[in-house]
Amino acid sequence: MAARRPEEVASPLSEMAAPAATLAGVPRLDGFPSRAAARPQALIGGEGLRSDWAAGRDPEVGAAGEAPRGRGRGRPWRVEELLEAPPGRRKRPQRYWEGEVTQPEPPKRADPPNPKKPRQDGGLKEKQREPDGRDRISGKVDPFPGPAIISRERVEKFQRGTKPKGRVSNKNLRHQLALQEEKAEVAAKQAARMDLLLLEEPGFLEGEEGEDTCRISQADIAEAVDLAAGAKHFKLRLDQFGPYRVSYTRNGRHLLLGGRRGHVAALDWHTKALMCEINVMETVTDLTWLHTETMFAVAQRQWLYVYDNQGVELNCLKRFHRVQRMEFLPYHFLLATASATGFLQYLDISVGKEVATICTKGGRLGVMTQNPSNAIVHLGHSNGTVTLWSPNIKEPLVRMLCHRGAVRAVAVDHSGTYMATSGLDRKLHIYDLRAYRRLHSLLLPTGAGLLDFSQRGLLGAACQEPGRPRAPRPTGRNRKTPLCSHCT
Repeated sequence: MAARRPEEVASPLSEMAAPAATLAGVPRLDGFPSRAAARPQALIGGEGLRSDWAAGRDPEVGAAGEAPRGRGRGRPWRVEELLEAPPGRRKRPQRYWEGEVTQPEPPKRADPPNPKKPRQDGGLKEKQREPDGRDRISGKVDPFPGPAIISRERVEKFQRGTKPKGRVSNKNLRHQLALQEEKAEVAAKQAARMDLLLLEEPGFLEGEEGEDTCRISQADIAEAVDLAAGAKHFKLRLDQFGPYRVSYTRNGRHLLLGGRRGHVAALDWHTKALMCEINVMETVTDLTWLHTETMFAVAQRQWLYVYDNQGVELNCLKRFHRVQRMEFLPYHFLLATASATGFLQYLDISVGKEVATICTKGGRLGVMTQNPSNAIVHLGHSNGTVTLWSPNIKEPLVRMLCHRGAVRAVAVDHSGTYMATSGLDRKLHIYDLRAYRRLHSLLLPTGAGLLDFSQRGLLGAACQEPGRPRAPRPTGRNRKTPLCSHCT
């Protein structure tokens, strides 16, 4: 079959491009005129220079094979220009993929609400303003403008320090001090204003005038307090191997009990779960937890023993002979022991090595405590003196004559500021450790055998008669009678 010439192809593209290919004399490969074929035609003239109106073509398109007028000559045809239907013909149907994508119109932004309210007469009523310029939602005027008035006594309760009396010569320093004083004044006022929201006040049991507090039982106290505090109440009946020594961990969760007749028990008193319970078959003089709740030390009749929380013996320290009292120093990992022979010994529990042995020359050491703020050990002696010791010095740091008889108990509060002592002279003394001077002196019906400070700053004294908590704080009231007494 003979191949047809490009001029015989029945296609609008070939009909429009045929004169350009014939005049230029250049063979067409794809039916479109090349740039070299279109340029000579425009220069020579001929068919391409005829009048567009005579040829019946649009003057904007130009001659066939010629670049559109007004768009620059010498540019090749585009497919969109060649596919345009000539005037008078039916327009080619548009495919769905060739249609223009219409963008959705953006939603109109709503107008902001007008804060002014319409009045009944058709006008707008503006919101009323406070004297200080602030708007009121309700539109009413505050009958008591400004902040609430606070009494000066309430503000002084939260103030710290006093203002300097002299004048500072440096301008910048004076400005900084003024800013600090202003901030402190604002903080004190805010604390005094928020004091009304503190509905719970830390307190203590205080009986009315003429009321005997010995008749108030622990069950009555547990019923009167809130549920969280009442859940901490529990009762242990230990009447076979006593008297007992107790020790709590630093977080207060685990309790260690040791009876004089050899009974040792450790338990989690929050869940009341028993961790271990053993009988060492010897006299137990003292016991204490170590740096963790998995280890504790027990001072038995001859030597010092270390057990784990399952009751398994870990070590026997025979260099610590006839230990009477023990104190663990948590920040130094030292176990301080006081023996019946008058020796004060320090054990480093991290390596199990004895780091210091001090002969106090004070006889039997049966009274011992530590200062929680500086880890200084306080020892009470039979001659009425209290000595302060450090493992680095072989001599006492301070020696205080506190009682005319033997010292029975010593206690130091958590801040390390006050020390309480009791002796055989039936007196209870409160000392200020910053100046080593006596602040209060109380006479008890019988001497207190054990003293301890609470977290609220109250002092508990255990006597042969009912225990008598007292309030020895020098900043508070000076009570000559016990705050309350309770039978144990």
